[in-house]
Amino acid sequence: MDDESEEYGRWVRGRWYGRTENRFLFLLASLVIIIFVYPFVGELDPGDLLLRVLTTAILILSVYSLIDTKRNFIIAILLLIPTAVTSWAEYLGGEIALISTLALLTNLAFFLFVTLVILHRILTTRTVTKDTIFGAVCVYLLFAYLWGTLYLITALAVPGSFATFYPDTEVLGTIEYGDAMYFSFVTITTCGYGDLIPVGNVSRSLAMLEAATGVLFIATFVARLVALAGKGPPGSAVENRETTDESRKEEEDQKRCRDNEGGEECDGTYEEPEGAGHG
Repeated sequence: MDDESEEYGRWVRGRWYGRTENRFLFLLASLVIIIFVYPFVGELDPGDLLLRVLTTAILILSVYSLIDTKRNFIIAILLLIPTAVTSWAEYLGGEIALISTLALLTNLAFFLFVTLVILHRILTTRTVTKDTIFGAVCVYLLFAYLWGTLYLITALAVPGSFATFYPDTEVLGTIEYGDAMYFSFVTITTCGYGDLIPVGNVSRSLAMLEAATGVLFIATFVARLVALAGKGPPGSAVENRETTDESRKEEEDQKRCRDNEGGEECDGTYEEPEGAGHG
């Protein structure tokens, strides 16, 4: 399976669509664009058509970011199909409760898979490139997007999970997409403006988990970067120096071992003779 995956990876990189080394950059750009565009969607696009198009673009670019691994690419395609279908069915058929719920669940499953795959890749890479940084930022934004989706599901399942203090104090039966994403981003960044707050047990638990996840992710990724920077990339001067030091020590142990055994070969591990170092 590993040989097949490597062969597939080489095949993809040989095609025009697989040659780019900054694959996560396109996904990051689409995520940032939708954050800046959404506040104007209500005025410029009352039917949310632009929002659906941007969301579909994010779905496609998410799959594209996983194209170099055959198994992940196939799974992403299988998750993409129901996600896109339910999203556009919700837009074309109106906000029917069942379709809206299915759209949220499929959306959650798709982006959860994409986020975990990208997270695994950036945490297990041996070298840090620009694409690694782009992937890390994508994961951070996708975390906020995932929790926003969870808040929407919570509001549907448990009405009254959120309350607003502006412009009036009111317990909300449900929340809109924009409100859920806004609350998610201010939570993961631990801003917490207080204009929209969780008042239910489930929504409070989700908010605590999101705040902790945001802080821990940044700390973990920064620590990973520091570790890789200290080790150096494969073939670098840092790694070569470490390898040379280890080889020199093994050679010294082997020489001392042969001298101790009268020139005979040994396992290369030198042990001090009994009584050595004592007067």
